[in-house]
Amino acid sequence: AAIQIAAKFSAKLHVVGILGKNENNYKYKMEVIFKQIEKLAKAKKVVCSCEISVAENRAVKTLAVAKKLNADLIITMTDQTAGLSRIILGTYAHQLINNSKIPVLSIPPEIHPENMDQDSIGGMW
Repeated sequence: AAIQIAAKFSAKLHVVGILGKNENNYKYKMEVIFKQIEKLAKAKKVVCSCEISVAENRAVKTLAVAKKLNADLIITMTDQTAGLSRIILGTYAHQLINNSKIPVLSIPPEIHPENMDQDSIGGMW
């Protein structure tokens, strides 16, 4: 959705992947995903840059990057996992919305059953 919005408004797209302090094992996966995003953006003639950061608080880091870039809009995926600690502390999307002076668009992630873990689809496996 972000690429389509950027294409529609001739906007630049800056993708930020934020890893937690103990999530370096996800860096390679994120790099692969970024290459796919850059390819899709190029096909739509959208100027796109990608950055991987490590932070303790993803919302604070997102807001800092958006401010540094003088962003007009922050697009985030809705946090679909809300365990007890996230309900008490507030989800990533809630933190963004509550603390951002920049408009925030929160969209649900696309679900592709072929890419999901078998146990998260449901049924008997």
